[in-house]
Amino acid sequence: MYVLPASQSPGDLQRKRRFRGQTLVEFALVLPVMLMVLFVIIEMARLLHAWLAVENGARFGIRYAVTGEYDQAFCVDGPDAGTEACGGADRLSEEDAARLPSIEDATRAGAVAIMRNETVPVASPGYFKITLCSSKRTGAGALFLYHDSNTPIHQPAWCEQRPSTGISVSDAGGPGDRVSVTVDFEHPLIVPLISSALPNIHLTSKREGIVEQFRVARVVGLPATISVPTFTPTNTATATSTPTSTQTPTPSTTPCKVPPVVQIILPTNGSTYNVKVPGQAVAYDPDNADPAACAGVGVDGEGIVQVDFAIDFWDASLPVPAWTRVFSSTATAQAYCTFSGNAPCSEHPTTTAQWPGGILMGSGLHRMQAIATDDEGEVSPVDEVQFLLNVPHTPTPTATPTTDCNAISVNQYYTSGEGLYMLVQNNNPQTINLTNSHTNWNEMSVGHNVDRLQYNWVQYYPGDDFSSPTTRGPAVPSSFSHPPGASVYWAARFNNTPGGELIGDYDTTLTFDSVCLVSSSITIPMPTNTPTATNTPTPTLTPTITNTPPPTSTPTITPTPSCSGVSFGSTTFLTGARIQLGINNTTYPGLQITGVTILWGPLESASNLYGWNEYFNWAQWNGSYVNLGDDPTSTTSIGFTSAANPSNNLTIDWGGIFAGSFMNAPLNLGPGNFGFSIQFSDPACNISRGASPVTFPTPTNTPLPTNTPTATNTPTEMPTPTITPSPTATTPPPPTTPTHTPTPVTPSPTATDPGFG
Repeated sequence: MYVLPASQSPGDLQRKRRFRGQTLVEFALVLPVMLMVLFVIIEMARLLHAWLAVENGARFGIRYAVTGEYDQAFCVDGPDAGTEACGGADRLSEEDAARLPSIEDATRAGAVAIMRNETVPVASPGYFKITLCSSKRTGAGALFLYHDSNTPIHQPAWCEQRPSTGISVSDAGGPGDRVSVTVDFEHPLIVPLISSALPNIHLTSKREGIVEQFRVARVVGLPATISVPTFTPTNTATATSTPTSTQTPTPSTTPCKVPPVVQIILPTNGSTYNVKVPGQAVAYDPDNADPAACAGVGVDGEGIVQVDFAIDFWDASLPVPAWTRVFSSTATAQAYCTFSGNAPCSEHPTTTAQWPGGILMGSGLHRMQAIATDDEGEVSPVDEVQFLLNVPHTPTPTATPTTDCNAISVNQYYTSGEGLYMLVQNNNPQTINLTNSHTNWNEMSVGHNVDRLQYNWVQYYPGDDFSSPTTRGPAVPSSFSHPPGASVYWAARFNNTPGGELIGDYDTTLTFDSVCLVSSSITIPMPTNTPTATNTPTPTLTPTITNTPPPTSTPTITPTPSCSGVSFGSTTFLTGARIQLGINNTTYPGLQITGVTILWGPLESASNLYGWNEYFNWAQWNGSYVNLGDDPTSTTSIGFTSAANPSNNLTIDWGGIFAGSFMNAPLNLGPGNFGFSIQFSDPACNISRGASPVTFPTPTNTPLPTNTPTATNTPTEMPTPTITPSPTATTPPPPTTPTHTPTPVTPSPTATDPGFG
């Protein structure tokens, strides 16, 4: 009989089989961890590469920007215009315009091999933006205000023209100006688990530099060689007498020039205010306090002409959260008060719920900025403090004891498509506020979710809730108020609904002022009931079936889709070049807007006449951006799909040089000079109105530039080297003798921070 060796007994064979299974299990457990580590390494390498590309792009851009060079292909008349590039009638303006795309091309050339896409919206993966801003100044101060990137909220940098217009511009500066090149990039992540939680990371890089003196007088007609040594001996001979110029340090007594200093002392940074908002700043000019060294500390108001204040509100409800200007003022005398008064400064009460000027006051994060201007026109750097503001809802203290919960009722609760709607009636004599909502809903599929919650057609919850129930309340209840005697819609919009229609059981409970509850429920049967209606035609043989009209009670909702209540509302002009059009829909539930056409021919005619370069900038429907514009010609058509609520607002903004009011001269426009055509999902409801033509006076300011040739008389005095200290002659553009090149231009670096608008 054959006997197995001891090393190959049956027990050993079974143990080997178990070991092989254990190895597979261990490998299966370790493999996901190993793959995740590998993917994270790859992702970190991509992130490092993108960061280096963004840094390199900003570096390439600033190195090109400071040279003053430009690509002749971007000249208005092309590279062959005249005897030199950009050689039109307005050569300097053409060169400045050509420099902007040239710098942007150089920046793109540096930021290579990244997944950039300059057409996607802000904060989207691949978003890429180049911002050019300069410290260019006039006698009135800085021309531009630079806003830095805000990485946590994915807000790119932008530059605007002063005074503050809210319109993004670009400027590459001129000789001696400080210019900045900022690159913003939303780096997309590709690892599945990471990208689902964090689709993109905001990367930014900023570089600054001083623009070279590239616009100097051209040297014409010099000999082939310049024997500089022949001049230096003559100068060295006179240099023996230069020991007397040891007294030249006397120019050190010339007053130093530095920007003024401003500091906000109220409100204090990081504080919270519930009842009143204080506002005060101190300012002084160091070169007035200490003309020798500008190192002294002056008294409040010394050398100061005015202090400008601005208060902004951090509006997180915008498509791209940003600071919104709510108040601005100017103080010309010490003490420098934001609102009014003089030591002590007045405080603005929050109980009014409005800022001076009428803008609504909201609770949340605010910032105050201050900038000072001295008696020499110099502007200080911006001083800023941030503070929290709690605006009390004044009706609630008196209303809570008297609010009658029985006076709040539900008039309708129904579904339409992917929407669930509740019409709430408030019969109380005071305003109530929505504080919470609770909805049980039928989960029709794995991807079925609550897309957003709205009250009075304003969103208070952005959605993406994939499981029932959904319980959410507004962060600021006072922003979702319900006026007395009014009916207001509550709405829940769903996404990925199978078949596009909600079915099943739904119930909603709304809470007002944290006390009153109102509820309603509904059951939507399966749509299989509709085929049974096809059997009804067969009983038409018997006259007795004429009793079937009872189902006509259910179609009571069908009369409501009527176009009779679809009409234009009021048309108003907003600050700047903006217009707001009201559109009403009181008789057609579920109606959607599909497109808008804007006729702005009179504004285009005025823009061409006065050289404003106006263009259609953007449009908002009920506060949400639906088009980013950039259309320089009327007529402008935009397409989008959105709900046509009972009351809607279409806001349109134009950009360009014009920043005044439509109602002021020379425009003198009225609402009737703008035409609109509104298209809906039901073409029978389409409405339109034309634009009334208007004529404008021709501009008569063109003869002014003839004053500049008078400066050409000064070059006749230039042969004497003693006249070099007159740097004022360097401003006229015609070429003169080479003696312009050694003129001292060192005082020009006194340019300061452009400040805020």
